[in-house]
Amino acid sequence: GLDGVVTSGSGWTDESALTGESNPVAKFSGDEVTAGTVSLPAPDWGPGHSERSVAAMDVRAERVGRATVYNSILRQLSRLSGAKTSIQRTADRISGVFVPGVLGLSGVTLAAWSAMGDPRQGLDSAIAVLVGACPCALGIAAPSAIQVSSGEAAKRGIIFQSPSSLEASSGLTTICFDKTGTLTDSKLRVESVHILGSSGYSEPEVVRIAASLGELSSHPLDEAVHRYWSDMHSSEALFEVDVDGFKYEPGVGISGVVEGKRVSVGALPSP
Repeated sequence: GLDGVVTSGSGWTDESALTGESNPVAKFSGDEVTAGTVSLPAPDWGPGHSERSVAAMDVRAERVGRATVYNSILRQLSRLSGAKTSIQRTADRISGVFVPGVLGLSGVTLAAWSAMGDPRQGLDSAIAVLVGACPCALGIAAPSAIQVSSGEAAKRGIIFQSPSSLEASSGLTTICFDKTGTLTDSKLRVESVHILGSSGYSEPEVVRIAASLGELSSHPLDEAVHRYWSDMHSSEALFEVDVDGFKYEPGVGISGVVEGKRVSVGALPSP
């Protein structure tokens, strides 16, 4: 992978793997792109549509290999798994004293039984002392818990800065998030449709027109409208709608002629 800078063109990228934000990010000339992000696919224009929106980017590589942001995150995870928490350090100190004591107690047990004329029983008892008193569980439990918890957290997009922060997380009672996309669904979804003014169009007609125009776009908002229409009706009905003069303006929206009428879908104009 590589990190780089967009030198020409524009498009949308999915950076949820790095930031946790599900909303796509618009990229223009001069913007940075990083390894681990996904460039959203260009629209499938189909026959009869010669116009294209800019959905491709030329990127100049700035950082490659271990220097990328993605690899720095992997190194952070590696350091976390190899570092020790205070609990692990305490367990190591106890084991350092406890292990010699257990070995000594086992030796004394063997010697005592041997002195009483039953070395076989002494050997069995010595092994029993080793198995029962060995602090293996104490030494293994802490690092195993760190490995499992950090791995499960990483699967959910949570990366701890240090082992101490992971250890301290057990006492958390309140967590504040500054990104709604971190907690919400990864795909945009239309919840409801409101008709403003007296346009004479019904809700199904508005959705059908917007979905017909949006079918030529790869923007996540257009895909959400298309899914909303598909849930209401058969998506095959959209292929029967004639769309001409399709135009895409990054950051503004899309427009075209649908069934002989000029239609624009996007941001409202500034007052």
